[in-house]
Amino acid sequence: MRRLRQVELTSPRAAVHEGDPHSRGDGAISYLGLPAKAPLMVAGGRRSPMTDCTIRLARDAAEWNELLAAVERPHLAQLWAYGEAKTAAGGVSRLSQRLSARRLVFERAAVPVAICQVLDRSVAGCCLASRIHRGPLLLGSRSSDDLAASVYGALRAHWRHRGVLLLSPALEASPEAERLLTRAGFRARHEVGWCSSVLDLRPSEQELRANLTHGWRNRLNQVEGRGLELRVSESQDALAWLLARHEENRHSRNFGDSPPRFVRALCAASPGDWFVCEARSADEPEPLAAMLVVQHGDWAEYYVAWFGDAGRRAGAGNFVYWKAALEARRRGVHRLDLGGYSATERGGLRQFKRGMRGTEYRLVREWLALPSAAPGFLVRPTSSSGTTPRPSRPS
Repeated sequence: MRRLRQVELTSPRAAVHEGDPHSRGDGAISYLGLPAKAPLMVAGGRRSPMTDCTIRLARDAAEWNELLAAVERPHLAQLWAYGEAKTAAGGVSRLSQRLSARRLVFERAAVPVAICQVLDRSVAGCCLASRIHRGPLLLGSRSSDDLAASVYGALRAHWRHRGVLLLSPALEASPEAERLLTRAGFRARHEVGWCSSVLDLRPSEQELRANLTHGWRNRLNQVEGRGLELRVSESQDALAWLLARHEENRHSRNFGDSPPRFVRALCAASPGDWFVCEARSADEPEPLAAMLVVQHGDWAEYYVAWFGDAGRRAGAGNFVYWKAALEARRRGVHRLDLGGYSATERGGLRQFKRGMRGTEYRLVREWLALPSAAPGFLVRPTSSSGTTPRPSRPS
């Protein structure tokens, strides 16, 4: 077996973000198995020959949130709070695996043009793989095919000699997007891309209601005639009740999305930016349906919902979706993501959400980046003294 040797590449001190698991206070990053003269675009400004973008780390949450506000279509998985929640909820798992978040800022001529949150999975201080959910995000009016090619080229160059990267790009599904990613050096996987719909909440309530499909609106009218009531809450009790029903759903239907531990961590990391809507009936002691909405500025997303059997029979789904949209609008939200559904599903949840007549979008499938020079190498952070620290004992 080839012996791995440790190489240090230096970058400007200003580009190193305190708390980044792969950086040192003196601006050095430590790698195992990387050829000493291999080209690498590190945080702080070394360009790949294939792109005119440089990459640095975001300074703090304030800068990240300011840049995210300039994104035309943000995604929940790119929120700062999402990364904090992933770190808190997935901090230590089997084999002492640790999950941590990094936030990258892409720049042209020192001007930010895109951002991207990365989740790193490591064991014993060595980064095994990284994942990007629905990113990078291009900033505002600067979005263009040329810019997208430059950003994804910079991202691929950034991972040329790092670990494995799993990428779910924030690019609309199209042959052009597939060619862009292929030219950048990514490899396509077979997973289906994210599909959802965005509801524009800027029109009046009357206009929004008139825009619903005929069948969806009739169902809503019938439900409202039955006297259901809405309760909006930001209390931990309401959240705990919804997550308990959600966990029952996960076990009975055998799906692994949004474990309650993570959802609680997400809400804890974003106080004041979430609310729970409950559909209630005077005849029932507990809610017939409930939904969690997560907000960031003028954008929000339906995140977790639960509908009991009595709620389905009463049509509480239409009621709680509609009322949650109006509550989000009251709180200043302009765009509401309906929360995703299967692109291959013909009926069910997809058909239900389509009844609200939002703008549907579908992102490209998942892609993969492998280290080109040293397959199987690991990334190991170093301490300020230049030595490799011992992994801390799981708590």
